Amino acid sequence: MSYFIAVVQENEDNTFCLHFPDIEGLSLSSSNMLTLLKDATDALADYFENNEALEPSSLSRISGDEKVKEHFTEGATLNLIPHRENKE
Repeated sequence: MSYFIAVVQENEDNTFCLHFPDIEGLSLSSSNMLTLLKDATDALADYFENNEALEPSSLSRISGDEKVKEHFTEGATLNLIPHRENKE
């Protein structure tokens, strides 16, 4: 099992949005944080059904990214989202 780092922010309308810095275009939103995190796990599984596997970036690389740093100033948090690779 591997873990991908997701950036999570709360919006002004009290919804939450999540994106994966490693996977351009994969983002989600929800009014409930627990639902968002579960949906993120499912979204990773769906993504990798149709795309090549990739190695998750390290925490130091993600937290050093300028765009991610900007999100931190807006109150974002980092969350680890599990991905279980299918070994067929």
